[in-house]
Amino acid sequence: MTSDDTAPNWVWAWRGIAHLASVHSLVLMGAQVGFAALCRDFGVTLGEAVVLTLFVWALPSQVTYIGLAAAGVSFIPIALAVSLSALRFLPMAMTLTPMVRAPGTSKLALYGVVSFVTITSWVFAVAHVPSVPRERRVAFFGAFSLGLAVVNAVIVVIAYVAVATVPPVISMLLTFLIPVYFLLALTAAVKEVTDGLALMAGMLGLPLAAMFAGELDVLVAGVLGGTLAYVAGRVWRQRKGRT
Repeated sequence: MTSDDTAPNWVWAWRGIAHLASVHSLVLMGAQVGFAALCRDFGVTLGEAVVLTLFVWALPSQVTYIGLAAAGVSFIPIALAVSLSALRFLPMAMTLTPMVRAPGTSKLALYGVVSFVTITSWVFAVAHVPSVPRERRVAFFGAFSLGLAVVNAVIVVIAYVAVATVPPVISMLLTFLIPVYFLLALTAAVKEVTDGLALMAGMLGLPLAAMFAGELDVLVAGVLGGTLAYVAGRVWRQRKGRT
């Protein structure tokens, strides 16, 4: 047993917090600046922006809520759309739970940790949690994920207030940090050839989808791009298996 194995939970919690300075975390923080600018542009109050950040805690879902609310959509369809957009976290939570669970870990602690799962925190968990002693994983990952949420909420407050002092053009440019974050997060999640093909096909197909599918352009480009990537990857693996 090494000294790291016997280090108390608070030591591992601070080690988790130290990773908030990672590239992916900083990119997410920058994207939240764009979210704050978007909230101010659409008339969302500071309190509402903070509540969305802490309790929705998924930038795509946050943007979905703002867009639908601005379009005058009623509460139930908005709640349904936000919930559906968060379904992607289900497999992440399912793989994360056995990764951080240790003998004696309470269900309440696991529920708390899983509640703060995001793409950023899940990528962090896959990269770092396996090297942490199992008994310290909840403290390590929980401190990182909770700290990430709190820091981003503070950034939203600061950015929301600061955006009021900058020219409207700068405020509009800040909103482009959101798609930049999406692109970087998706790129970081690429593990196989089909993942990269799906991302490229979706991006290349989006202009055509915008011409013919109207408001469904992103959905159509994503479905068609993902399908083409799956078929191409399957054919590639079959040919590779024959050689």
